[in-house]
Amino acid sequence: MYPPLNPANFRRTLEAQVPQKALRDLMGRMRYGRRGPLSDECLWVKPADATVQYRSSLERGALNFRRASSGKILGGDWDLNTAPIGSSVKFKACMAHFRDGVPWEETGLFEEMKARIARDGVADGCRTYDDILARYAALDAVAEDARRLGRLKARSELPGHAFRREHGGIFGHINRAGQFLRAGGGQHRFAMAKALNLSLMPVQVGVIHAQAFEDGALERLRAVQP
Repeated sequence: MYPPLNPANFRRTLEAQVPQKALRDLMGRMRYGRRGPLSDECLWVKPADATVQYRSSLERGALNFRRASSGKILGGDWDLNTAPIGSSVKFKACMAHFRDGVPWEETGLFEEMKARIARDGVADGCRTYDDILARYAALDAVAEDARRLGRLKARSELPGHAFRREHGGIFGHINRAGQFLRAGGGQHRFAMAKALNLSLMPVQVGVIHAQAFEDGALERLRAVQP
């Protein structure tokens, strides 16, 4: 059964706004035909080409787009509000671990997660130190697989992870020049792709700038395949 229609996934389907996305997809296909964007669509991007991240700012009209905005076409100057990649603790820890071989315990990330658990009761789905160890052991397994393939796998290639297209994957938007702007979830996998210098990474498309769409950027990105 298609996962979003499975009664067991009812809450997740609503949280991911699948009904709204499906309607958006239908309207987009009616207007643009097959070249129209699809919400949660999987695109393949070269990690080396992803050098900036989107930064929301209400003062500058740059809204805080989340996964629910996937597949929207939007004009304006929102895509100009960016920042260099690499300032977060997670990104720095992943680069140190995957690129330089620093043990997770020495990156400072575990201390931050333990502090968050002590404060909030949970951090990235972890509630105990054993949960943290298990989470990052799983990331190491993903990295080993990526080293072997030279790329990360799409969600559809991961048993038990496919929900709807690339939903839950590395998230980001497409700016007016057709460049991928890193944003939101998937930070560990994104940093892993950068650290390992992988050839390609799958991304969940977010908002697409209207100019990029009209210039055919989406069609060019679709042509990139592993």
